[in-house]
Amino acid sequence: MTISVEGWADAGTAIPKVLEPIFEHYLLGTLAVGVSARSRGFIEELGIVTAAEADDWLKRLEECVAIDPKKKTSEVEEVVALRPVAWEGDTYCTYRRHDHVGVPSGEKAPSGADPIAKNQLKKIDGFYRHLRNALAHGRFRLVGEEGAVRLFYFDLDNQKRLTAVGLVPTASLNELREEACRRIAENTKH
Repeated sequence: MTISVEGWADAGTAIPKVLEPIFEHYLLGTLAVGVSARSRGFIEELGIVTAAEADDWLKRLEECVAIDPKKKTSEVEEVVALRPVAWEGDTYCTYRRHDHVGVPSGEKAPSGADPIAKNQLKKIDGFYRHLRNALAHGRFRLVGEEGAVRLFYFDLDNQKRLTAVGLVPTASLNELREEACRRIAENTKH
């Protein structure tokens, strides 16, 4: 199945004011690993060195965004195919996990703590990576009324297959951004 994304993105080059902090955090300073010179990635920036810390951050992500990672592109397309219009209805976020994330050595984990599992890294990194790609390539639109604005975004691979799609309240993205900024500030103090 191939989903047509024709007409999904808003036209225009100006970044709406409501998206400026989201662009700054999720695009320029993305927490995706190895993507931006302005960020060392979520592992370093958020100080995630154990499996328990990764689980905590995944839980926090899911409170704000309700992520639903998939193993295959076809599974992402199946989620979208069930929706009459991709940017209407309930909030959702699904994406193909990013499989090329290096697992940091377990040396940084305190004695007795479980090191981060690759599956945890794929889930977290995939969220940041696909959102960053969608913003960078202009694959988004704002929907909803003031006070309830949601960001609809999508990502495509090199073969133009749908690898990610989400409809997320900008308030949720800002809440998650603020939490990440607090954690980053705490980690730079240590």
